[in-house]
Amino acid sequence: MDNHTTVKTFILWGFASFPEVQTPLFVVIFSSHVMILFSIVSIVMAIKLNHNLHTPMYFFLFGLSFSETCTTMVIIPRMLADLISNSKTISLPECATQMFLFFGLGANNCFILAAMSYDRYTAIHNPLHYPMLITRNVCFQLMMASAVVGFLVSLCIVIIVFNLSFCSSEVIRIFICDLDLLLTLCACVMYSPLKVRIQSQQSL
Repeated sequence: MDNHTTVKTFILWGFASFPEVQTPLFVVIFSSHVMILFSIVSIVMAIKLNHNLHTPMYFFLFGLSFSETCTTMVIIPRMLADLISNSKTISLPECATQMFLFFGLGANNCFILAAMSYDRYTAIHNPLHYPMLITRNVCFQLMMASAVVGFLVSLCIVIIVFNLSFCSSEVIRIFICDLDLLLTLCACVMYSPLKVRIQSQQSL
């Protein structure tokens, strides 16, 4: 399907229907975000500074904490900016970038959790061979593989979605470029010729 997209920007509608609660929401979300960042940074620093925690399990936990921090930074700062701004538009490249990073980091988190599961399985199933099977190089390779595969999956999704055509409606009714809602905007174009034919047949 060729890309006949005429939409160049989207509107992240989010909480725009409730202007009276946007300022309190900004305060609550900002405070929560700062607390989350502080907690994650504390975990990262504790693992970094305590040599007793330099084990494969905590190495994966370090990577997961860092990835989770990046995931929140993809969504929350933009949402906070929209809460205090009258302009809630986001360009097509910005929307694609946000979706790519969000899905890439989300997939990366899942693969890191899978690597942590494999680490625990190896520790329980082969405790005597565990130090030889799960080395520092193996941990690093699993971490890199999680990131590469996660972002490759995300890239495939973004390429497929943004090669579709979007209808004239530019409103995304949440605060993030969500896959389901973007597919809904694509669906209104794909099914519009069918609707026209049905309406013409009914008129006859």
